Amino acid sequence: MNHNTLSAFDRIAPWYEPFMTFFFLKRDRVLLSLIQPQGHERVLDVGAGTGRFGKILAPLCLSITLVDESERMLSRLSSKESHLEVLVGDIFSLHLPSDHYDWIVLSDVLHHLSHFERLFPLLARLLKDQGKILIHEYTPNHWTTRWLGFFERRLFGPLDFKDMDQMKKAIQPWFELEQIENKRGWYIMVAKKKGA
Repeated sequence: MNHNTLSAFDRIAPWYEPFMTFFFLKRDRVLLSLIQPQGHERVLDVGAGTGRFGKILAPLCLSITLVDESERMLSRLSSKESHLEVLVGDIFSLHLPSDHYDWIVLSDVLHHLSHFERLFPLLARLLKDQGKILIHEYTPNHWTTRWLGFFERRLFGPLDFKDMDQMKKAIQPWFELEQIENKRGWYIMVAKKKGA
């Protein structure tokens, strides 16, 4: 993420959750239904923002690690959230353990990254065998994405929305697609790490 985008997220941190709620942009129930936690999972949430989804998921899994580059976004978590591991920084510069996570969540984050394809080999390294990624993104040409993109471009600068076919192609070398939820204006993919 570039410096301008990061400072924009820092500026909007206090209003991020009310905005997401008002415009019905939260997908927590769908994400949770796809993960179906059993209590033993280790989850990494990349681009966790304010940590909202992590707070929902934490009591249902073994551990959750929230990663975001914006300290102000993560600072929206209360001090009561001590059961969450919170890391401020770029996913590429953090020293996260290999073969450690059962799930990696990327919700509403990939369109903020240019050349995000280099992220997928790293995610595959961080996942255990049979580990999965969950990607939530917006459909590029849908009116809701154009509307959301209008505001986000003014706040954050350039965006790179990928359609489902582009996303499938980007993950294909490292992940096997298991499930797609294709909704109006957004989609969710679940893909399993390919075996050695």
